[in-house]
Amino acid sequence: MKLLLAIFTILSCVSCGDKKNEATTDRHPAISEHASEENKIDEVYTTMSLAYKTYDIKLIEKIYTDEAYTIYAGDTNSISHEKNIFASFQRTFDYHKQREITLDMKFKIIERKIDKEMAYDIGYFRIDKTDKQGVKTKGKPGKFVTVLIKQADSSWKFQVDIYGDASYTAFQ
Repeated sequence: MKLLLAIFTILSCVSCGDKKNEATTDRHPAISEHASEENKIDEVYTTMSLAYKTYDIKLIEKIYTDEAYTIYAGDTNSISHEKNIFASFQRTFDYHKQREITLDMKFKIIERKIDKEMAYDIGYFRIDKTDKQGVKTKGKPGKFVTVLIKQADSSWKFQVDIYGDASYTAFQ
């Protein structure tokens, strides 16, 4: 129930926007009153990018809570919970590793809202690929909404990760 209330609150806030974040340039953490917390949240995305680059499932396990959900917005049957999340990432990593394809995941945060114990991000991502011959391919962009929960050690982890496809012009 708490999770549903959190998602409803976030979606309500998305429609009204966060004027403070809109005024910043590229959501630069040094400008925000939440700079330290923004840096900690940015570390979650940096860790995810590193996990994709190194095919390291242990890094993924570090950035999702034990009760996390992922939801693919393009599939009506796509709610994954806990272990299913990690199995999905592992399949993706194994597939690309076997084919010697290097992955480079990039994020573009459009809006971020931070409260004391919970935060959300809205943005775009793209996973570029480099094959074993060194040929680079830009990946198709995706869009996402994430809900992050502050942990006892002051780090942040994903509680909800909703993602879907985006147009090629979205990530520019």
